Amino acid sequence: MASDFNFDRVLQNFNRLKKTMPIKVANVTKNYFVKSFTDQSFDGQAWQEVQRRISGTKANKYAKPASKTRSILVQSGKLRRAVSTSLRLATFDKIQFLIDGGSIPYASVHNDGGRAGRGAGFQMPKRRFIGDTKELRKKQVDIIVKEIDDIWK
Repeated sequence: MASDFNFDRVLQNFNRLKKTMPIKVANVTKNYFVKSFTDQSFDGQAWQEVQRRISGTKANKYAKPASKTRSILVQSGKLRRAVSTSLRLATFDKIQFLIDGGSIPYASVHNDGGRAGRGAGFQMPKRRFIGDTKELRKKQVDIIVKEIDDIWK
């Protein structure tokens, strides 16, 4: 009767899950964050428009033609690349993302809003690109449930 259950196979599948599931969850999470740059929104909330793309503003008047159509948080692409390479650890116990604030000091200002610029005299609006959302949690839970279901197969 014990051989019908095939506990060894279930245990082997569980041990494999402990290695593969964190990587799958981490990749879905990372892709969700990177997608914010394409969508120019986070959690269904569009980012506040930048002055350089609003006709009639001083910033638009003096902006170079290419910057009038460029995505909101993309100038060189450095921040987006930092987000796409931010996965530092993906184990069964912990998944960790990190953007080096030393090389990209403006990352937290864009994500959380705050003062920026020379003398910190310019108030940046909050344009989140990393954070916890219901949609992201659902994607993560869906992967976890599927992986756990696969243990028994």
